[in-house]
Amino acid sequence: MTENLILISSDDPIQASLLTEALTKLHNTGDPIDLTGEGLIKTSKIFNVIDQLDGLWPQLQEKIYPWLNILKLDHQIIQQPPLLPGLEDCLKALYLINELEENPNQTIICVLPPPAQAQRFLLGIINAPGIIEQLYIPLIARISELKDKLSSFEGLLNLKIPSNISEPLAKNLREKITKFASMLQCNNSCECYLAIQNNSLLNERISGFYFCGIQVNKIWVNSSMPAEEIDTLKQKLAPSNILATSRAEDFIKCASEWLELKPQKEANILISNDPNGVHVVSFLMPLINKSTLQVQRCGSSLLIRSGHLKRSYALADNLLGLESCGARLEDRRLEVRFR
Repeated sequence: MTENLILISSDDPIQASLLTEALTKLHNTGDPIDLTGEGLIKTSKIFNVIDQLDGLWPQLQEKIYPWLNILKLDHQIIQQPPLLPGLEDCLKALYLINELEENPNQTIICVLPPPAQAQRFLLGIINAPGIIEQLYIPLIARISELKDKLSSFEGLLNLKIPSNISEPLAKNLREKITKFASMLQCNNSCECYLAIQNNSLLNERISGFYFCGIQVNKIWVNSSMPAEEIDTLKQKLAPSNILATSRAEDFIKCASEWLELKPQKEANILISNDPNGVHVVSFLMPLINKSTLQVQRCGSSLLIRSGHLKRSYALADNLLGLESCGARLEDRRLEVRFR
């Protein structure tokens, strides 16, 4: 698989394009991968959900198309959106994994959708390495309900109802997704660059990537923020490097020097014991909104919520027999205690 992955996300297409161009030049890489679906970046590697279904994964095409026909008919019957949760994100993950495997020992630049969509996509991978079940189980449940009802329409409407709807995809797909999820959360293999235009959503956009377990290495803020606010942001986000400009054109003048600076890396998750023998799991989460943060023990996992984001963290074996005894935000980190 690829040696290094560089993620780019922005709520402004001009910023995304300028940042992508600068990073491509700096790392001397091939064409970046555009997962925005909008063709905003000049590259030959643009994700398209139809192309993905038609070409790259014929085994997925073979299984999904009959289901799509059934669900389209179901939509006409009940006048509700077809139940196809997460299909496009699943296909994006498969497409990206395919590109990473075809380009080993290289640096790949990937342009993600705007931050809110990017975070949903990344959490889908990180939370659910069993992405097959994430895609199939709801479909299987719905089609099982519809199969008898729709069987009489099979010949009339030229439908092909799947004979074995529970048959999985390639056996090693789960392993690929798990490996990809680990790569995303590793500071040594994944770098994240964020470009922000909207001041009102700045904290939310930045903290969302940390919530995913992905440290934001560099942040380009292109707005007329007061210098005092920029300084405060830099203090809260150190060791991330922040570049503040008032115009997109100003970025071009200082991009090379700024991008060449290597920020220090901080562990996303730390596990330690305090003087009283309490086990502490600490998550790096600067700028997180305390009022929306919820932590819940769910069997062998921690479920952490912040607004619309939800993350599942599997507990280490030595913590399974312990009880959680509180969580708090301390110096940019969420600390969860076990005794």
